[in-house]
Amino acid sequence: MQPGSRKRPGNPPERRNMPVEKSVNGVDVMMSRTRDVTEGQYFRRLGPGGGVWQVVTVRRDAIGMSHAQMKRADDPKTLKTLAIAALQDQTQFERMGEA
Repeated sequence: MQPGSRKRPGNPPERRNMPVEKSVNGVDVMMSRTRDVTEGQYFRRLGPGGGVWQVVTVRRDAIGMSHAQMKRADDPKTLKTLAIAALQDQTQFERMGEA
C-alpha cells in the first residue's frame, strides 16, 4: 500500500452469486435487479400446476417490501399476494407480457 492510502473495509461482492441472464461469447450479461413489476403484467408460474397470473396492484408494506396482488388468468376470483422478489426469480416465474 502506498502511504496515505487506506484499504476499504469489507469484501467486494462476488459475481458468482449474482443472477445471470445469459452468457454472450463467454461473458456473463448481468440481469437487472431493478426491473419493474407493474399492473397488468402476466407471469407464468414454472413447475407443475403453475398457471398464468396477472398483476392487479403493487403495494409496499410497512417495512418497505414490495408485493404484488395477482389474479389467476383463467379464474379471476382466485387471488394471491407475492413478494416482487419472488416474481423476479427466474426459477419460479416467467414474465409473459402485459395486458
